[in-house]
Amino acid sequence: MPKSMLRWNGIAILFVLGLTMLLAPMLLPSHAYACSCAVSPSVASEFAKKTAIFTGEVTDIKIHNNSMKVQSSIDPVDVTFKVQQVWKGEKISEKTVVKTVRSDESCGYPFKEAQAYLVYAYGDGSNLEVGLCSGTKLLAEAGIDLKELNVLQKPVVPIASPTNMKVDHVTADEGANEPARYFEPSGLWVIAVVIAVVIVVLSGAFAVWHYRRRRF
Repeated sequence: MPKSMLRWNGIAILFVLGLTMLLAPMLLPSHAYACSCAVSPSVASEFAKKTAIFTGEVTDIKIHNNSMKVQSSIDPVDVTFKVQQVWKGEKISEKTVVKTVRSDESCGYPFKEAQAYLVYAYGDGSNLEVGLCSGTKLLAEAGIDLKELNVLQKPVVPIASPTNMKVDHVTADEGANEPARYFEPSGLWVIAVVIAVVIVVLSGAFAVWHYRRRRF
């Protein structure tokens, strides 16, 4: 192989490796992008900002895309509550659904079925959302919040739920025939790309060298 061809092959390989190193931080998973909350705001501040504040027990958790082979940490989740007391929210009924996302790394709140919570939600009455940093917490850990909320507003009972309200239930066995895989980039992708590009570059260089050799 001519020296000029070898020189160009080396430059091409160095270019590919350099480009890969630049792109690697975007492809590799990193906890730097995980959700982190600042210092918790005061109860009074949360009361002013949030659309709905109530206590209730989780009766159902529906994870969208739960039966799909490829899942994401931002898959939407519908959490149904049996509401006990309401401090804010005119349309909070005995059965209220709030939305979050699957993983706390994407700022979703990790609700557990049959657990009671003090919920700080935002959004309109029919589309309430809860995030990891919204102030929501287990009811057993919300003693201080409850005292301050009672000073700000006397709690009321929720309105009656419609009798025809239907909540879909997703069982733990749904989609259990095949293990679910989360779509998370990994370092293997980077390695595979580098190897593929290097092979293409070397193959092209060899083809050019072979063609010139046959001509001359």
